[in-house]
This record gives sequence, C-alpha cells and structure tokens, in this order.
Amino acid sequence: MSAEILQKYIRLKSSVDIPIIEENQINSKNKVISVGKTNLFNSLEKSEISRLGYLIKPLKGSVILGGVTEKGTRNSIYGFLDKYLDIQMLSSDDVYCIPSPNIILKVKEEVVNPIFETFDIYNKISYSDSYTEWYSLEHNYKEPTRWGFFDHSFFRLVPPKIFQEKNPNFYLYDGQKATQLNLVDEDLRKYMVDTLTNLFRGYAHKKYWLIGQEDLGIFGKLYKSEQTLKNFYLSESDALINFINNIATRFPRNVIGTFAYHETLMAPKKEKPVANVLICFAPIDAYRHVAIYEGINKSYGDELVKWSKLSDNLMVWDYLSNYSSPTSFYPSLLTIKENLVFYKKLNVKSIYLESINSDLEPLSELLTFVAIKIIWGDNRLVKDIVREFCQKYYGEAAEEVEKLVLVINQNVLREKDKIRFFGGTYNYLGELQMREYEKLLFSASNKVKDNVKLKQRIDKVKLGVLKKNRVL
Repeated sequence: MSAEILQKYIRLKSSVDIPIIEENQINSKNKVISVGKTNLFNSLEKSEISRLGYLIKPLKGSVILGGVTEKGTRNSIYGFLDKYLDIQMLSSDDVYCIPSPNIILKVKEEVVNPIFETFDIYNKISYSDSYTEWYSLEHNYKEPTRWGFFDHSFFRLVPPKIFQEKNPNFYLYDGQKATQLNLVDEDLRKYMVDTLTNLFRGYAHKKYWLIGQEDLGIFGKLYKSEQTLKNFYLSESDALINFINNIATRFPRNVIGTFAYHETLMAPKKEKPVANVLICFAPIDAYRHVAIYEGINKSYGDELVKWSKLSDNLMVWDYLSNYSSPTSFYPSLLTIKENLVFYKKLNVKSIYLESINSDLEPLSELLTFVAIKIIWGDNRLVKDIVREFCQKYYGEAAEEVEKLVLVINQNVLREKDKIRFFGGTYNYLGELQMREYEKLLFSASNKVKDNVKLKQRIDKVKLGVLKKNRVL
C-alpha cells in the first residue's frame, strides 16, 4: 500500500512510472527507494523511531523509507513527498503538487517523530479520511478510535432520570436539579464499578474510557455543606482522583481517563493518580492571546506543571476556535506553537485540539495546517508556515491573506483584547478594523476573480467580515 502511494505521486509529479518490485528481485547495481521492513531497513538502528515516526536514509544512491509500524511506514512516504517532492495535503480536497519533469533528490538522513504519541484536531478538514491518513491523525470521535467514551460521561453512566428518585444521594444538586455525581457516596462508588464491569465486558476491544464530570456542573458549592467535601478530601481534585483511582485499580487492563477541568483543573494536594489513570487537562477558561504559561495564564501553566509531577499519563484538551461566533476571525495562531511546545516539554502524551466541525470557520484550512505541521516537528516560525500555506493554497491572493493574519494578530495586541474560548473582548473585530480586513480581501478577491477554485477559497475567508461578526 505505501509503495503504491509513493508510485502514484511520483507519477503525478513527474509523469514517470517507477515499477514496484520485490526485494529478492533486486540486484546489487539497482538504485532503489526501499519502502517498509525490507532487509535494508531491518539492518538499521531503529530505537529512536516512535510508533508513528519514521526514518529517511540515503544509502549508496538508494533511499530507505520506513517505520516500526505500518502507520510509521506510511508516514515515511508522506513525509518524503513533503520534504523532497514538495507535495502536501493542504485541505481535505486539495493536494498541492506542481508537475516537474526533472526531480533531483538531495536526501539527508533523519528520524522524524511527532511531538505527541497521539493527536487529534476536531474539525471537518482533519476528520476527512484523506487528511486523517496523510497526517496520521487518530480521532477520538470517529472510528476506529481507542476510546469507549470520550466526553462528559458521569450522567451517561448514571442518568438522573433513572436513579435520582430512588438514589438521591448519588447526586449533587442546584435546587432540585442534579448537576454532578456525589463522589463521596459509597453506594454510588459500588454501582459505578458494577456498571463499568458490564460495560467493559461488552466492549472489550476498547481500552480507553473517559469517566468525566458533567460540563457545567459545580462540585464544592453544591454540597449541602462545603465542609461535607472537606471532611473527606482536601479539594475537589482530591475527591475526583480518589473516585477515579477506585475504578482504575479494579480494571488494570483499561486506561481510565478523567478531566482536570474547571474546579478540578488544580492538581490534587494529596491524592496521586494510579498508573492506568489518564489526566485530560482542559483549560477552557484560559486566554488565547498569551501563552498558557505566561502573564494572565500563568496559573494554568503552573497547574499543568503540578499534574506532570503526579502523572506520566497526560493529555491536553485545548481550544482553537470561537464557539460563540464560528465565522469570526480567531487569533489562535498567536500562541499555538508556544503552547504545543510547552506541553511537549512537560511530557504530555496526547493532544486534542477542539475546533469547529463545519465549513463556517474562515481560516480553518490554514489553522489546521499550521497545527499539524507543528505537531509533526516543524521548527519554523509560525509566520513562515503561514506564508508557505498561503502561497500554495491561495495562489495569487497569498500576499493579502498572509497580511490579513498578521494584521488580525497585531490588532488583538494593539487593542489589548482578552481572547477566550467563550467570552472575552473582541475590539479587533471593531468597525474600523473590519474595514481594514475588507480592503485586503477585496484586493485578494479581485486578483483571483478569474480562477473559480481560488475565488471560492477567498469567499470562505470573507465569512470573517460578515456584519454579524462586527463589534459595534
């Protein structure tokens, strides 16, 4: 399969058909591109190659491509296409490849590993089959997935409509409404273990389960007396980790995930997650205009550092888009690299970047491309990745779109906006600023007016200057 992919794109690039032959048919004079676990590859040192990583190695006029897994070998093909043939997938429906009759390869030896063990970007682009394969995304909301549950699952497991009347102590309440599970209730803890025993038996092929609190429920403030919780545990996070540990120790073959989120974002003071507990750190209230570890966000970064000292099994659930106004320009590129590199330094194993699963986001193709490039170890400045994408995706309008991104980011900083996943300030979307964006997009649209595909792409970017997105 991997060899066929390479053959297909070399043909597309150069109109040359390179034959695929078995290794035992090669003589010593042949110059080859060796793909996969050939004798050439098997003779090499492979200890530095991760599960999804790959090796590219020149050897006496030949080139060796491969990984220690099937996915790794496939990634070596796509990596080779990117680095040496200038072929990239820019969106789910667009592979960039400029034909050239002459290909001169100057291959250097390198091992390429993504900076996280698993990674997912939740949007329509990355969830397409083509983009998923090209960049080796492993989705949490699309089969095949390692997850049984990947959501706020407390009430999915213990629905109030079924249990509240007979087992009112299972829940915490805001008035008469159940909003969270009562983690200190022993009957609930026993019921949860019994329920998961049956569930895991029915879904034995699923190893990972996120047992997470409800999204908007609040723990401490909903106990009849906040002291009720304090009598048992030092903090909400301690109570949660004790509850999850109680589950995880009974299912050592599974990985039991839970959220560090809202009240449980802070690391516990006493409890420590057991080995098969995964902590999903989700700083939804953090600001997006400064790095997660600086300034107004410093407390979020500090808590992640504390979690990293308690657990080797960390995931970060981060946020790339504006759910309050999906068609608005959103300056995620201001901090995306700084945050991802920071997570890597803390040995975060998995990253989930939540975006918008629709066609509404004006610059979603660009944002997704920059994110995946960084995840795959691209060390360039973000502005250089942006420039590459704009030139290849927007063609003659590249200069205007690149400047648009720069001006948006400058306006956020100039207006001292405070950008959040929900809420925040958005003076960079004011009337004066929007006119500046419109002027750039008018110029961009005019440049590509005779190119249907490029004009459609600019029209999508123009969603960002819709009147409903303006701050008056």
